[in-house]
Amino acid sequence: MCIRDRSTYPTFTFTPSTTTSYPVTFCYIKVGGTVAEVPRQMSLQPANPQGWSHPYGSTQRIREYLDITVTGTGLSVVNDILIISSDPCEQYPIVEASYLGFNTISQRQIVTSTQTMFTLQVLPVPSAPSSPRTLYMCYNAAGVWYQVPRPMVYDVATPTRFAFSRSNPRAGQHIKFSVSGLDSTSSLTGSFALPLSAATYAWCSNYTAGGASDPSIRIADSLSLIDSPYWSPEGLFALCTQVITRPVADIDDSLDLPSSFTISAPNPTSMSVYPVRPHVGQKVTFTIVLSVDYNFNDRVKVVNEDSTIGCDDACLLYTSPSPRDS
Repeated sequence: MCIRDRSTYPTFTFTPSTTTSYPVTFCYIKVGGTVAEVPRQMSLQPANPQGWSHPYGSTQRIREYLDITVTGTGLSVVNDILIISSDPCEQYPIVEASYLGFNTISQRQIVTSTQTMFTLQVLPVPSAPSSPRTLYMCYNAAGVWYQVPRPMVYDVATPTRFAFSRSNPRAGQHIKFSVSGLDSTSSLTGSFALPLSAATYAWCSNYTAGGASDPSIRIADSLSLIDSPYWSPEGLFALCTQVITRPVADIDDSLDLPSSFTISAPNPTSMSVYPVRPHVGQKVTFTIVLSVDYNFNDRVKVVNEDSTIGCDDACLLYTSPSPRDS
């Protein structure tokens, strides 16, 4: 309990910690004096919202997309506010707003809603991910903040991060993501990439087959490696993963940022061939259009066509000398 005012009319505040209703009586203790019962009783009402739950038991992990259901009475996703915070809810000031809001450590989408329950999609952005993290669900109705019972304890992300096998990855290359933080109890069961833009956020759990940026992305090793033999699009993307028995999560090459990585424009950008319809036994000339300056050590490989194998792993048919040597 804390004192907000030390005048003749002091104001005391306290935050009940139980979820059920019960009557209380106030006692005033004067320094150097006696204990006096204040002649007023109050019946504390049950917590509202009453609580939250999700389909994955009692475990939450950073970066996971969880469909969390909040229950109570008179709930409104139009007029009320919900915040997931690293601070207890009693530290928040009154906020005037008419929407279900979010703070900088969470992103959300409403899945379903009624006056007695609503389900929202939550992705906490990582912060200090090397140890579990406690968050609080704060609900504001009619200008009053309520702390939804039971703090949300988030375990570290699984997997924790990825690293590219090459610097400045480009479209057309064999792209490899080395993944860390996995073990035999949390192996990868799925992975895909979604495009990002400045105006929209790619929600990994809303993934559909038609929305994937690169259908060739695959799990090369369920404990350590995701790859794409031939990554076709360029741009900004999010990498989404799923481990066994858990919801979809995102992953980044940074420990404390939302998933975001860039695939640069292809190099070469195009090629012309002469003759246009080459035959076996002919001398074939191909002219490469580069987006990056040519280096005399550059070479061209001719390989068997196989969409499941990148150029670096494909069966070699021919390696060209450099134009300087030919």
